[in-house]
Amino acid sequence: MTRSRRRLHVPAGTTEANVGPNLYTADADGVIVPTESDFASLLSVAGFTADADDAPPFGYVRLSAPDTIATDGTGSLSFGGVAYVIGSDGTVIVPDEAAAGLASHGFAPVEVVDGDDLTPPEPEPEAEATPEPEPEPPVDVEPEPEHAPPAGE
Repeated sequence: MTRSRRRLHVPAGTTEANVGPNLYTADADGVIVPTESDFASLLSVAGFTADADDAPPFGYVRLSAPDTIATDGTGSLSFGGVAYVIGSDGTVIVPDEAAAGLASHGFAPVEVVDGDDLTPPEPEPEAEATPEPEPEPPVDVEPEPEHAPPAGE
């Protein structure tokens, strides 16, 4: 079981979190460091929030909340029946497919500045195709004489 570099803040009053057999005990600051797959799972549980400088896991996007929504840890939104808490930094991590719908409510994507080695790599550019050789011009061939008289006539 490999731990990720990502940290999750647990909901107020929570001291432990588990995903299947994996148990995580929060430190004095209310933070756990789950595995990468558990990180994504715990984000979909109400109250867990990621550090502001962490890139979202693959398939998720970080959005900034509009000014009209509380960013003191009490603001939240719901998508697909799952509640997502807006962190004290004014951002929330949600599944990619939620971004378009939330944009109409004033949420905007946050550009990730700090790279992440867990992000899928950019596709490699396609190799340049070698150009097809131009067809060679036809070779001049002597035309056969038209209806030449048979030999000996």
